Amino acid sequence: MTLHGETDLLMRRTFPTLMGGRALTWYTILPTGSIASWDDLAGKFQTHFATSRPAPKSVRSLENIRQQSRESLRSFLDRFDKEALQVQGLDPEVQVHILLSGLRQGAFAYELARHEITDLE
Repeated sequence: MTLHGETDLLMRRTFPTLMGGRALTWYTILPTGSIASWDDLAGKFQTHFATSRPAPKSVRSLENIRQQSRESLRSFLDRFDKEALQVQGLDPEVQVHILLSGLRQGAFAYELARHEITDLE
């Protein structure tokens, strides 16, 4: 709306029509006159719902992924990859190290440990 030159007042009045659920409930209980501008509304909205945002994934979240005793390699790799894709700036060598440490013990893990693996390919 800003790109089209819409006014502050129009943006404030339009915003609630895009809401639903908890956001709409929050908006409807705001005291009358408590919003002075679009920036004020946006700031209050972000502050109120900041804790609802999912926390970014870190390398530590990958360290907890372990292949279960009856889990197939494919299933484990899918789970690991799904989490790894959510970690920003993940170093490939760190990813490989954590992946290998999450494999259950066995011939496959032993064979991989014998070679220097630096990437997932």
